[in-house]
Amino acid sequence: MKLKTGINKYIVTKTQSEKNKYEDDYVTNTMGAFGYLQALACGTGALCRSITAWNTMSIVFLTSKTEFACTKFKDGLSRRVQNSTCYEDCAEYEYNSVVFRETLISTFGLICDRAWLVSFTQTMTMFGLALGVTGLGWLSDRFGRQKALLLSIATSFIFMIVAPFAPNYWAYNICRFLAGFGSGGIMNIGVVYNMEMVGPKYREIAGISGLIADGFAIMLLAAVAFHSSTWQTFFLFFGLLSILFFVVMLFMPESPRWLVSQRRTEQAIEMVTKVAKFNRLNTSHIRETVSKAVEELDTEHTEVQKRTLLDLFGTLELAKVTTVTCLVGFVGGTCYFGIHHYATLLGLDIFIIVPLMGLLQAVGNILGAPLNKYARRKVSLFCTLVIVAIMMTVLIFIPDGNWGCAATTGIAVIFTSGFFGVYYIFVNELYPTPLRSMGAGMGCGGAKVGAMVAPFIANMQTHWMSSTILAVVPFVGAALCLLLPETKGKKMKDTVD
Repeated sequence: MKLKTGINKYIVTKTQSEKNKYEDDYVTNTMGAFGYLQALACGTGALCRSITAWNTMSIVFLTSKTEFACTKFKDGLSRRVQNSTCYEDCAEYEYNSVVFRETLISTFGLICDRAWLVSFTQTMTMFGLALGVTGLGWLSDRFGRQKALLLSIATSFIFMIVAPFAPNYWAYNICRFLAGFGSGGIMNIGVVYNMEMVGPKYREIAGISGLIADGFAIMLLAAVAFHSSTWQTFFLFFGLLSILFFVVMLFMPESPRWLVSQRRTEQAIEMVTKVAKFNRLNTSHIRETVSKAVEELDTEHTEVQKRTLLDLFGTLELAKVTTVTCLVGFVGGTCYFGIHHYATLLGLDIFIIVPLMGLLQAVGNILGAPLNKYARRKVSLFCTLVIVAIMMTVLIFIPDGNWGCAATTGIAVIFTSGFFGVYYIFVNELYPTPLRSMGAGMGCGGAKVGAMVAPFIANMQTHWMSSTILAVVPFVGAALCLLLPETKGKKMKDTVD
């Protein structure tokens, strides 16, 4: 500390302030800021997010470009037909796709007057996610992060396995909605769980780890699609693979911060002691440290309350934060899913462009790490959205099929991913522990609403209109970011004011 001349008070330097913040954290003082078990738990939480990526991004293969031709007319006469042309008196069509022998389009006949149902499928999935991030986030605030995460994973893999056997389009959509609902919980709770398992020093990297895994999950989609003959085998593979994550998560501990916020002192002491022993740390002071953390909550005259979504609007400041984060999330979701889907419609090889988008997403998420560590949250969000807007503006003037399309959309993907690398950390820091999952869920829900409209934007007949919308929306989002309070370097709150 430095003594300021002429004034009897000490000025705490930034470095000393950060040091005190780390040392005052009860998680750091008991089970370590980032030990062996936290690495395992955060790795599991990060990999579980792959399930969400598989559910949300599989649409680019399930409904890949499919040509069709009429092979039988109702009057039984032979005629010369044109490919991908609808005929009112056609009795039967045959289909051809470069991805699968049988696609979702060919299975359920999603062409001509039913073509809009292709985009509606993704809308149903995203509607499920939007409800899941909020509903399952509420459950995690009430009953614990690990339990809610297990429920989310189970819901996802069960309906991912059932979906390929759906007898009709609407039954399939119900399965996709429910799989999306579970994926929404994973998407939200996984980040919260990771951030609460570590000390403040590693909060950013723990939160962003799951986003990095998303990029590689998308790359795996392309690899499996290349070796699958039908959409059913493709989707079934990922449903069965998701069971592995459920089994591993069964052995992971509950969030210590959630246990303390709920005044479950003995459970917190027991859990923290197990983790500390696994991390080969001294455990003699754990009871005293955890008890003190609980007592500090009590001295603030706070009581354990059963929180509801209405609490997110309980004060003027909370209402403002919740509203703006939802709107910013909507912008991010529209850009992220719109650009990913749009990139597959630009005349480029889907088996090249999708893994490339996945790789660039991983790069963008990695970019989020230094942004989180060195830059202010609002500045990072503002700059990433402005760059996305500029790239999509440039894309308006590039013809389809040109590799300039890949370059501009690739840069847009990097910075959209970088945006979410900061956004998910930011939205979790904005809320106290009792409201964190619900608050983060509302923000993620906004992103999923954006994802619901994204396919309709990407599938517009005139592609310059898609680019124009995807250019204007991030400019609006950038302006909204400036309305939020800064959280960089501030301690995460355990109580509601």
